[in-house]
Amino acid sequence: MHEAMFYSKKISGKVVCELCPHRCVLSDGELGICRGRKNISGKLYSLNYGKTVAINEDPMEKKPLYHFYPGEKILSLAANNCNFDCKYCQNYSISQLESRTFDITPELVLAICREKKIKPVAFTYTEPFVWYDFIYDTSLVLKSENISVVLITNGYVNQKPLEMLLPYISAMNIDLKSASDVFYRKICSGTLAPVKKTILASLKKCHVEITNLLVTGENDSTAEITALVDFLASIDSEIPIHFSRYFPTYEFMSPPTSPKTMMEAYEIARKKLH
Repeated sequence: MHEAMFYSKKISGKVVCELCPHRCVLSDGELGICRGRKNISGKLYSLNYGKTVAINEDPMEKKPLYHFYPGEKILSLAANNCNFDCKYCQNYSISQLESRTFDITPELVLAICREKKIKPVAFTYTEPFVWYDFIYDTSLVLKSENISVVLITNGYVNQKPLEMLLPYISAMNIDLKSASDVFYRKICSGTLAPVKKTILASLKKCHVEITNLLVTGENDSTAEITALVDFLASIDSEIPIHFSRYFPTYEFMSPPTSPKTMMEAYEIARKKLH
């Protein structure tokens, strides 16, 4: 078992996980919201350390990253965990449900990179920040071999762990789900402000691109798209944004995002973002 980073103990035997803004207060034997951390006899352990649900070789553009080594291959790994509960999750079978995992070590990740002659590694598909301990250790190994580390993330992390990891991160795609805190609370079981903080902090340290999945009837109005674009333009008009099309899955059965809405989002964004 691997004792987790970023937690505090209470006299009662409870622990407070300080990795993400949920700050789960856990009694002995209790799991955090992400299902990756557990209080065992008054200590917090990372249950997902060294366990991956996927190992794939992807095109860089699939992340999506279009301005970070375009045309290159990237090694993708994922944990079986997430600290959000998005009702429309496009990867819910590995983020929200228990799935088969495979044992892996930081040294094995490096060995795969060497064998496949792949330089960048992405922690992706599910939420990398709830796999923090393993990613931190792996990043130290990869960075020493000049292998780039990429996070595809919802950005829901506290500032202290973020700042500790950022020196080892070369690029991030951050999923800005909406410009509305109501959307985050209602649909994702989270809040907007920490995600904005992650974007601002990460822009100072590494390459950042943004993804916005347009969910029919939820965050796809002209007003919502405009508010999101205005926020990005206010901090850096050079930030690339990817609008993604939603398809009905998990708990949402609304129709897929219309091509008309996708084009409208593009037209709104291109007026204020380069």
